Amino acid sequence: RLKTDHGEGSKFVLNNHSVYFAPGTNHTFLATGDNAEDVKSVTIDYKYKSTANPLTWRVFTPKIYLEFIVIESMEHVWSMKLCPHHSLPISSGEGLILTEEACDYRL
Repeated sequence: RLKTDHGEGSKFVLNNHSVYFAPGTNHTFLATGDNAEDVKSVTIDYKYKSTANPLTWRVFTPKIYLEFIVIESMEHVWSMKLCPHHSLPISSGEGLILTEEACDYRL
């Protein structure tokens, strides 16, 4: 969900099918929407889908560590990098807020 000067926008679904996230990998998603040049923050979350196979069930829900995201415009020549304010993992169903300012304070 993008938050702009005009308020909070609608949710973007980045992917409709399951994706395996391995440490150190980069993932690119394409989403269409309104002009995002005045983005102030992004809230991102994910949903973990468990399988019906009890042999693959996990005791704990997997968590994702997110270093940063980059938003690029396909219409205009600009991009922005947004980072979380902390390096804690995201659990399924929880939101993580990312801002451009947080990238300046990360080591």
